[in-house]
Amino acid sequence: MENDEFMVEVVDIDGEEFEKIAELEHEGEVYFALIPFVDDEDDDSDEIEIEEFGILKRVEVDGEFMLESVDDDDLHDKIGGLFEAMFEEAEVD
Repeated sequence: MENDEFMVEVVDIDGEEFEKIAELEHEGEVYFALIPFVDDEDDDSDEIEIEEFGILKRVEVDGEFMLESVDDDDLHDKIGGLFEAMFEEAEVD
């Protein structure tokens, strides 16, 4: 799936904002990798150093798309590994 197909901004219950850095499709489900949003207007670099990221799954509820957490630990680890492989491949290119 194309990474910049659309913008995703998530605000958690504490008001912290997150931004989508990647998305992937796995077994018919779409997952997003998110990092805390950093508004650094002085930084012209397109590079993002990814140390930790969150994972949310896109679900459709009553015809609208929403994001939900991935509560299954095994699935979370699997999707996390797929994202990490994607990030490592992007570093090599």
